Amino acid sequence: MIIAVAALLAAAQAEPLDPDLACVIDRVPESARATVVEEALSGGGGSARAAFRSATDACARERSWNAEFASGLGRIAMAVVLGEEAEVILRRNGISPDLIHDWFNAQSVAVQQGEPSEEVGGRLIEHLQAQGIPLERLSAHAQTIGILLGALNMIERIGAGLE
Repeated sequence: MIIAVAALLAAAQAEPLDPDLACVIDRVPESARATVVEEALSGGGGSARAAFRSATDACARERSWNAEFASGLGRIAMAVVLGEEAEVILRRNGISPDLIHDWFNAQSVAVQQGEPSEEVGGRLIEHLQAQGIPLERLSAHAQTIGILLGALNMIERIGAGLE
């Protein structure tokens, strides 16, 4: 089931969210969504992480999920929201998230499911620069670009059973 959810998400969310995934995401308060990128950038846990854990636990009880399924789905939900919030920041700063999604979807499975690396991030930045985005803007928002890339990567890795 988690693989099917990840495949659905990799298709740029053109389809409605899986009901199990929606159960978690819909329970996360807007205040937690608003801080999820900031928490990811700081590298620490906090209120956003706690909100996802609480939402996942509630859905797991309500839907009788086993611990492994709940953990994977909760992590995918956090990656989805993290990616969505990073997209908002990038759009606001003149960087189209669609360019990142298109680049990611064109990569090999090894890149999509591999461990994040500076080399892969560098190739993405080069691609975005080739699409006309000034290097200064990319440099100023490199961490947020990395957050979106990491979220896409996490969804693929969890869906493939690698995490």
